[in-house]
Amino acid sequence: MIDIDYFKLFNDSLGHVAGDACLQTVGRIFEECVRRPSDLVARYGGEEMGVIMPDTDSDGATVVAQLILDRLEQENITHKSSPFGRVSVSIGCATATGSELDHLQGLIEAADQALYRAKALGRNQFVRGKW
Repeated sequence: MIDIDYFKLFNDSLGHVAGDACLQTVGRIFEECVRRPSDLVARYGGEEMGVIMPDTDSDGATVVAQLILDRLEQENITHKSSPFGRVSVSIGCATATGSELDHLQGLIEAADQALYRAKALGRNQFVRGKW
């Protein structure tokens, strides 16, 4: 689960047209960071997005999460209302295997809890969830 940091302030200061353009740019960056045809980037709601990567362990998810953070930093999309001065994201990672996949809601909740922990720790980072 990925949430764009301070996105409401981005929309409030620049307007929804700029916000939509930002979401599209960020989505393209995410898609560049996942490389396999089976990987999926999807808008989950508002400024929240999900990345689904089948057959990916915690280490693989960590690599992609860090790549996303690095690519957004390189892209340097101006966000004057953010303490970072640019668009950044908070990421919650969670992985599951085998019979754990029978309970997808638990996986989503673990990723969501990790996302909120990343936000509580200062944003612009990822946290691995406990599943």
